[in-house]
Amino acid sequence: MNHSEGQLDVSYSGKVPADLLSRLRAELLQTDESDRYRLFAALLANLAEHHDGRGNGRDGGEQAAALSKRLQASAEEAALLRDEITALKADLALSAKQLADEQGRNQEYRKTVDSYRQRLEEIKKREADLEAELVAKNAALHKAETAAERFQLQSQRADLALKGHVARRWA
Repeated sequence: MNHSEGQLDVSYSGKVPADLLSRLRAELLQTDESDRYRLFAALLANLAEHHDGRGNGRDGGEQAAALSKRLQASAEEAALLRDEITALKADLALSAKQLADEQGRNQEYRKTVDSYRQRLEEIKKREADLEAELVAKNAALHKAETAAERFQLQSQRADLALKGHVARRWA
């Protein structure tokens, strides 16, 4: 059987009506691929049994049965492979979702780390400002202490000068 552009050509006998083949083709195209192979296998097995029952061409029946078994095995293998593909697609989808979730968490962690880095930089800047302020206050304190010591020394000298001046006057 040969088909091109939707037309069926029966080149082996010409005894099969074209509309029968068209209807059969249309029905088979509406069937799932694995079911279609199982249907073909069952049909070939049925034809082989029918052919064997009439006693005609035992070799043809055995070939049809062997082909039917191979077709059924191929259909089962195709179904298993489709199931495996479906399972692998589900695993891939799950892995993709997990990856997206991990990437989202990673982004949140990066935001948190960036926030902490920014806060750390602000704290370091504040620390540097406070250290500069402390150095300035220490310098001012030292200057004030030096001035106080100078005033105290001047006071003591003035006090001594006054006592010496008073003592000379009384003497």
